[in-house]
Amino acid sequence: MVEGVLEQPLIQPAPPTEHREVQQDANLLERRPGILRRVWRAYIRALDERPILVKSATSFFGFLIGDLLAQGLGGRGFDVFRCLRLLAFGVTMDGPVGHLWYTFLDHNIMPKEPTSNKAVVLKMLADQLLWAPLFSCVFFAFTNTLAGHPEATIPAIQNKLIPMMLANFAVWPIAHLINFKFIPSQQRILYINCVQIAWSAYLSNLSAARVRTSS
Repeated sequence: MVEGVLEQPLIQPAPPTEHREVQQDANLLERRPGILRRVWRAYIRALDERPILVKSATSFFGFLIGDLLAQGLGGRGFDVFRCLRLLAFGVTMDGPVGHLWYTFLDHNIMPKEPTSNKAVVLKMLADQLLWAPLFSCVFFAFTNTLAGHPEATIPAIQNKLIPMMLANFAVWPIAHLINFKFIPSQQRILYINCVQIAWSAYLSNLSAARVRTSS
């Protein structure tokens, strides 16, 4: 009996079904990079063909994820209209206007040396000192109007703009140095939306606080 036990292999071969499952998993892993690569190429091709439309869609998903994150962590239940206001801002303002703004910077600030250190710093300063305050005021006007309280825009700017800019300066200068130095122009809205998922969550909470106080 002992001899029979010793004659058995220490490691039993896996059943054929397990071999098939492992092989299927391996094949899936091998195919996945190809699938992701095709999706990425399709996205880049769509950017070239319809840049504003694709960037609007990109902003839609960026703001959607940010608002879902903000509302999920807030613990107050899901506010559909709050989400729709933020999505409307992302689709109609952040994506299209962001496209025009970055194109303007590329065409007007050292276009022959767009990624030189001087050009990158100048673009970042223009974005942070000119664009960020203006676009923040547009955000307050847009979301207040959609919430039915356009008269609350000026008080919201007076009460919220400085804290918003302080938070902005903690995140976006470094993000935009990377943006203007390393990110191709057509892919900047995608990069910005990846960075601003947390920022969108902050904007969502800021907007919600404003709506509650003005209602």
